[in-house]
Amino acid sequence: MPNWALRLRSFLAASLLALTFAACDGSGSGILTVFFGLVGDADCDSVVLTIDVNSAAAVLQGNDAASACVLNELLSGNGCSVQYSNSGGAVIATISGCTIDNFINLLRCGFESGDVGSIAEFTSATCSLVGGGSTSVFICADRSSNPGSCGVTPTTSTSSTSSTSSTTTSTTTSTTTTTTSTTTSTTTTSVTTTTSSTTTTTLGGVTTTTLPLDVDCVITFGLDDAVQLGALQFEVNYSSATADFGNPLQCQALVAAAIPAFNDNGSVLTAGIISLSGFTGPTNVASCMYRTDSITQNPTDFAITVTDASDTGLLPVSPFPTVSVASIECEGGLTTTTMGPTTTTMGPTTTEPPSTTTTTAQVPTTFVVTVSVDDAVTLGSLQIDLDGSAAPGSFSAGPVCTNLVAGALPAFNLSGNVISAGWIALGGFPGPLDVLACDFDATGSTLNTSDFTLTVLDASDTSLLPIVPTPGMSVSVAVK
Repeated sequence: MPNWALRLRSFLAASLLALTFAACDGSGSGILTVFFGLVGDADCDSVVLTIDVNSAAAVLQGNDAASACVLNELLSGNGCSVQYSNSGGAVIATISGCTIDNFINLLRCGFESGDVGSIAEFTSATCSLVGGGSTSVFICADRSSNPGSCGVTPTTSTSSTSSTSSTTTSTTTSTTTTTTSTTTSTTTTSVTTTTSSTTTTTLGGVTTTTLPLDVDCVITFGLDDAVQLGALQFEVNYSSATADFGNPLQCQALVAAAIPAFNDNGSVLTAGIISLSGFTGPTNVASCMYRTDSITQNPTDFAITVTDASDTGLLPVSPFPTVSVASIECEGGLTTTTMGPTTTTMGPTTTEPPSTTTTTAQVPTTFVVTVSVDDAVTLGSLQIDLDGSAAPGSFSAGPVCTNLVAGALPAFNLSGNVISAGWIALGGFPGPLDVLACDFDATGSTLNTSDFTLTVLDASDTSLLPIVPTPGMSVSVAVK
């Protein structure tokens, strides 16, 4: 077997296995990352966090809290440390050595098995207050690193400005009657309602309420160097950022005809891209969506390390090229301004009812689009593009696709309305067989196979030698 084929098989096996199958929800062989956020009413000198893993039916990664859990870098940078102990099947983490803000992520832990809801139910904490005394505090155990993701916020804070506005409604009416007209004066004080998670400022009769930001961002990664690559793998450590990439990940390769794979463990995003035809820098290579709590983002909070780079012959490129954050684009945040007391004097008026326009939205129909290998051929690798640009609707976000090839390592990517899919099987997989099924949300009740264009980009046998001609393939659709 040629050297490039050996390298391709080993690279694909390692990359796709590590990237594609590691993104699990905590059951099976994947690692579930849970963040433990403190939500209290005052700052703490120390916090004792208790995670009753036995009652939660959860298993820490490696059954060792010291290796499975990581203290928030902001706390460790301020001099805090954490000590772990066990008591009756519960893990006790004692965090001390610095002032701990009343609204902050404390640490994150990896679990080999367990459910976030159960872990949250059996987690508790005690805060030793700055100035003396102690109190129980709420812990937000969640996949998000934002302590506010559980819907609980502190009533007071030493690190941010907040206030609660009382609700006042007053109406004064006087009526003066003459022989010719009626004049009514109404003075109304506006009603301003805030919750404990809002920030309210009143200046000169104008109340401005800034609601908690719910910001969606797209981060784009670029290959900076003028180099041609056939494979690239890099890690993005975002532990310094407040970012939740979600589950499932919403990432896509920006390289044409590439097999991508992405994985996230809660603090490190891993990306792998393989293209047999190659791609040349400088160019953008991938983008991902994430959610954060601020529309202002700092690219330096995302530390990128290239872990593998190969040319189109899959020989190592040395030194590794540089990958950086090309851009971060965010949308979100809401500010509401309510005017203060006003006085309006009105004469006799006639009010016409506003016109009403009713729009009835058509409920989309979800179809399953199945891709099949029609020929009796044994494949070691396969790469296709399924283009639904001409179809009425769009592939479900994610994409929502199911691999139908047993024993193969798959990778799927959605760009626009085109799904790129790739498989590699060290032992091969024989046709004819169905290989892929994806959900498609149609705007109507009808969908045709002719709405889709299927292109075979690469097909190789178990020795990774090209199969010529490429095997016949087809598309079928059915209502889900």
